[in-house]
Amino acid sequence: MEAAKKAAKEAGIEWVAPTDPSDEKVMGLADVKGVAPSELAALTGAGTDDGLLPPREKPTYPLTAKITGKPHVALFHGTAGNETIIRFQMKRFIDLYKDEFDISVVEAPRCMINNFHPRVREMRPIFGKHVILREWLESSMTEALTYSKAAWGMQRTDERLKKLDKKVDFVIGFSAGAQMAALMAARQMVEPRSHAPFRGIVMLCPPVPRSFLAGGVNEADTAAYFAQPLDIPVFMTHAEKDDIVGREGADEFAKLFSNVDRASHAEDHRPLPEASDAQDRLCMQIREFIRKHS
Repeated sequence: MEAAKKAAKEAGIEWVAPTDPSDEKVMGLADVKGVAPSELAALTGAGTDDGLLPPREKPTYPLTAKITGKPHVALFHGTAGNETIIRFQMKRFIDLYKDEFDISVVEAPRCMINNFHPRVREMRPIFGKHVILREWLESSMTEALTYSKAAWGMQRTDERLKKLDKKVDFVIGFSAGAQMAALMAARQMVEPRSHAPFRGIVMLCPPVPRSFLAGGVNEADTAAYFAQPLDIPVFMTHAEKDDIVGREGADEFAKLFSNVDRASHAEDHRPLPEASDAQDRLCMQIREFIRKHS
């Protein structure tokens, strides 16, 4: 523990030990134990040799964020993602607008234990076999875009939103993170809960919402949230070469809201295109959407 704290301090990031027995400590953290410090350093940015949680980066917004007056933007990663992955995927947006917006990341509450999930099999070779990958709801063992345990996922996401230093104005969600952003916004509008309402949501390459619309997620009647078109500003994208969720996800989700702006990029299933010009253009469109509704 002391060695990890020292490494975190030297790296300039905050050490957060696991405290919730229903979260990382139970669900797959044992895979991290015994990893060589050099391997874990490559995943976390700091070395540790105690087998506990890797150091967690401090929020990108300052502790005085409550009085900055800047819009607070939260990033929701996709299935088999985490804070490191979404920061990597959204790096250009963060670099461009970190002085204009307070930007933070909300990680999904569930650690993925299905190593045969197609998204897990894609991410492991890139980010390492010991990295903790997360999902917002429980995905089916056989069908990647079918989800359950919505009530649990929404409650835990609520708790994460409340832990932030400032209320969230906008959520930028990618893939399943876009789906979760829509679900949380709809839930708050239909059944006012603890987290403050969002001013708008950005949905990047969302999947088809058939689980929600069919009421197929147990423990919560999510279909009722979308019985009528919801009047929250939405900026929604699809990728022209997306062979995971296609355009259908954005088309179907767009029907659930009454105030939707649409855009697209020419590449595959990713939040921002790789081509620099197209990347900057989409970042600017997201920025204009946030400014318009701030």
